Amino acid sequence: MMLNERWNEICFVLSEYIRKGISEQLFEKQVIQVLRELGWKQSQGDFEIRPTYPIGASNRITPDIVVKSKDDTLFVIEIKQPDLPLSIVFHNQLYSYMRQLKSKYGILIGQEIQIFYDGDKLKQKNPLLLETIVYQENSNIGEKFVELFSKDKFTKEALEKYACEIIEGNNRKEEIKILTNRFLTDDFKIYLIELIKQGYLKEYESEVVESALHNIDIQISKKIDHPFQNQPPIKYSESNKLGVINSIKNLITTEPKTQEEILSELVKLFPDRSPDTMMNTIKAQLGGKNPLRIEKEKNIQVNVAIGSDNIRRYSVSGNFNIDNNKTLKYNNAKDEEPEQLITSKSKGVVIEKTYREPREAGTIDQHLKGASSELKDLFSRIDNEIMNISSEVERHIVTKEIIYNTSLNFAYLAIQKRNNCLKFYIRTSNDKMNDPKNISKPYRKDQGNITRQVNISPEEEKSGKCSLTDVMNLLIQSYDSTK
Repeated sequence: MMLNERWNEICFVLSEYIRKGISEQLFEKQVIQVLRELGWKQSQGDFEIRPTYPIGASNRITPDIVVKSKDDTLFVIEIKQPDLPLSIVFHNQLYSYMRQLKSKYGILIGQEIQIFYDGDKLKQKNPLLLETIVYQENSNIGEKFVELFSKDKFTKEALEKYACEIIEGNNRKEEIKILTNRFLTDDFKIYLIELIKQGYLKEYESEVVESALHNIDIQISKKIDHPFQNQPPIKYSESNKLGVINSIKNLITTEPKTQEEILSELVKLFPDRSPDTMMNTIKAQLGGKNPLRIEKEKNIQVNVAIGSDNIRRYSVSGNFNIDNNKTLKYNNAKDEEPEQLITSKSKGVVIEKTYREPREAGTIDQHLKGASSELKDLFSRIDNEIMNISSEVERHIVTKEIIYNTSLNFAYLAIQKRNNCLKFYIRTSNDKMNDPKNISKPYRKDQGNITRQVNISPEEEKSGKCSLTDVMNLLIQSYDSTK
């Protein structure tokens, strides 16, 4: 079978299971089928499923799959539930298996396939992510994966060559980055001015050239400062679900509607979209936050009533009658505070809602303006990790901070350009947090469950005092506290 045909078959086997509700055990069966498609046979001892290896006197590890040749480990496979992003926590788990089994290569399989290398050519502390492969048919990268990991074509030499090519490419990128940063220094500016001066001394006197240079200001800046440069500025009121969210706004009328009723109308408007995904959007926009997210993003005021059936209904009119109903009152407190109910004389609750103006929108460009290139790079990497914690995570930008949330805000980020660091204020559950390196500090500003503060700077990352992994460990716990 041709490489392309094999890869397309792998896409068919795995992509059908990339959806919610699929357990890791069920997905594992599909991965085993993929191994068979690549020519590896369990009956011939080519791989073991969840083997146990003792570590020291009392510890042991159990990787999902180990592919081997006789007693030699060829590569380790770790499988993750397909509706979970492949986060740094999963990376660290695979790293530990690779190190303990002395395997140069590891594969993480979930929403996508990731290949890692931990060989002699590596200079960094952790294994290197060589490639991320999405389940797309007729993919050149997919064909390369089949070529490298098929039993009939597998050689350590081919894998080593593949890894070296990627490492050399990464090293070249790093050299370009270093040289680019040198071009942005004041020393290079002085050097450039001197070159200009020397170039014109044959035509003009030295004093004329110096006077002309004195009359101009030479500014050098990067064409692309960060990954968001080529994208439109992301505003607080924007989302990758603009069409659905605008439709939700338009569907909330003077007639009270439940979330299910809104969904049924959305299904008619967007027949090609997943109802489950649209319901998640409805819940995010109309959940119990104060004020509702749709109010902040779309600048509208929504009335929320709970009827005798204990179902919420949403409208844009001032009052409507529901017998013996309950209605929520919101105040201007932080959204982490619980909702308050006001009981009326008729044993019901009257609609009474105080509207808070949404905070002024900002952009990532504004937050990064004037920041060092190292700080911009650190932000880019940690922002990417946060957004990959879960598909539920959203980023909102206001003028003073960047907010990460699901149904609740779990992290506020302030980019401290003067101190050259990123400062996070993070949510906890009753101020409980596993912080083995003690990098977080108490934050007591009457902000509900936002109780911890953690900083990270490029200097601390280089020295090893505080790593991206350390910070992400806390942020993942913060994300978990919203569930």
